Amino acid sequence: MSSLIASATNRCARSRSSSGYFPGAGITPPFRGIRPSTRPGAIQRSLGRQIGDQLDAHADGHIFTSLPRSGRVRAARLLAEIGDCRAKYPTPESPACTAGVAPSTRQSGKMRVVGFRWACDKQLRDAVTDFAGGSRHANLWAADLYDRSRARGHDHAHAVCILARARLYVIWHCWQDNAAYDPDKHHALQRVLTNRRATQNRAA
Repeated sequence: MSSLIASATNRCARSRSSSGYFPGAGITPPFRGIRPSTRPGAIQRSLGRQIGDQLDAHADGHIFTSLPRSGRVRAARLLAEIGDCRAKYPTPESPACTAGVAPSTRQSGKMRVVGFRWACDKQLRDAVTDFAGGSRHANLWAADLYDRSRARGHDHAHAVCILARARLYVIWHCWQDNAAYDPDKHHALQRVLTNRRATQNRAA
């Protein structure tokens, strides 16, 4: 199931970024059962429906669709890349390392170097950073974490990686518990909301 969603999301992404608005230009071979069409966006819509159907049928679909601003395609892509084998990621740090959003530390004697993790699953990294970057527009905790990273001097890409790592921790706990994301149980988000309300009350 996850491999089918991955194939569909990758085809949809390639179709959106191609020049396929002209007959035959940049259009990848359609799925079985989908007839080619020259109508703009027809293939994307057909793929989107198939992605949505498979997402709804998957046992973990409710977890990924509950994430802030995940949408349908983003949720399906996250599910496809993370998969449904819990044993693959026994700790919340393991998917972060696999996705390359956790820093790499090398130490030799007294020398310790912390740097970007180049060796990673790039498809998973792209899926997680794309979701994390979008989530900051719909979630105050994500926006606060991103803004604080930028205030420390990190560029946009680095700040999104920091947010993606934190996001994976949340996703991992929901995934392990087989529970949809609940903002009321997200303690870090509730602290941000409490601090914001206190600031507004002082300013009033």
